[in-house]
Amino acid sequence: YAARYIARCGFQQVSGAIGFRDRLQDSVSLIGAVPDDVREFLIECASHQFAHGDVMHWWHEPYTGVRTHICDDKLFLPYAAVEYVERTGDESVLAESAYYLADKKIPHGEHSVYACMEQGEEKDTLRGHIMRAFRSVELSERGLVLMGTGDWNDGMDKVGENGHGESVWCSMFAYYVAGRFLPYADESDRVYLAELR
Repeated sequence: YAARYIARCGFQQVSGAIGFRDRLQDSVSLIGAVPDDVREFLIECASHQFAHGDVMHWWHEPYTGVRTHICDDKLFLPYAAVEYVERTGDESVLAESAYYLADKKIPHGEHSVYACMEQGEEKDTLRGHIMRAFRSVELSERGLVLMGTGDWNDGMDKVGENGHGESVWCSMFAYYVAGRFLPYADESDRVYLAELR
């Protein structure tokens, strides 16, 4: 808590940046200790999501950071939200709202774009942000998640850079998280999640 939340000097945060995936993973382990902080961070992460459903890989407050093609970052929002709801019983967090970021294109042929992003005009509930993340998952012809420029194992960033590499790990994670979120999704969204599984 001291290193990640307060000082932001933990591993991979030596510059003080906030990592979307990293901080949400840390948040899951802190639900029992600081649930209010975790709840607040879930909404903050939603505000660092683009309308397409992908997210900033990391940022300096408020919105200066990196947009990538990494496949798994966005799925940590539904994962952490489900963990929070199930451990605290606070399902009302799914009705909280946040703005999406305005679109910022990654230049053709590039892995990422570093920029000062801007808040967009579209707003949605956390439940909506979560479904936007699920709906942005890209699958291969075999039904596996396309890796993009990486998955949780950052060292695999060359596998999917041409749009063909698959991530078995992210496919398993998407299946797991979609199943966990099914009870909290709207009826129409449950059909989509069932197909994703």
